[in-house]
Amino acid sequence: QKQRTAADASAEAGPVTIQAYISQLRAAPRQTFRVAIALDIQDGWHLYGENPQIDFLVPTQVEMVSDSVLSAHQLRKPESHRKTDPILNKPVNSYTGRVWFLQTVLVAENTEPGEHTLTFRIKTQACNSSQCLLPRTTEISLRVTVAPDAPAKGGSRHTSVFERFDK
Repeated sequence: QKQRTAADASAEAGPVTIQAYISQLRAAPRQTFRVAIALDIQDGWHLYGENPQIDFLVPTQVEMVSDSVLSAHQLRKPESHRKTDPILNKPVNSYTGRVWFLQTVLVAENTEPGEHTLTFRIKTQACNSSQCLLPRTTEISLRVTVAPDAPAKGGSRHTSVFERFDK
């Protein structure tokens, strides 16, 4: 198993470990940077993807809480796997193992220099072959410094994490 880079922030949500990685700690106004969020789902458990045909299933969601300075630009979601749910006995879109979400963040043009907090809300409902836990929303926060002199190109933090998205 490859050694994993230490996350910038992490949280537990039952059988799911959430880890967040920020591509750079300093960003300039009008610049974008990226945040990768990994969900590690314990063996024997799964999370749901989008299943619009079954309205009571709670899809996994990663939402950045935008403020006037930092705004969510583009969210790339992992591909779900279609398999028969052991409880519903119907094919559903689900996630198992380790899945990645990638959020591009835009720094507003007139942002004052200083430290800002990025908050993400991750909604999950973990299920195994005999039960589903109640849906839960977990918040995770990261800090970024807005500075006019920040490097123009993204920085090289967590290259092993971000290179997976550049293929």
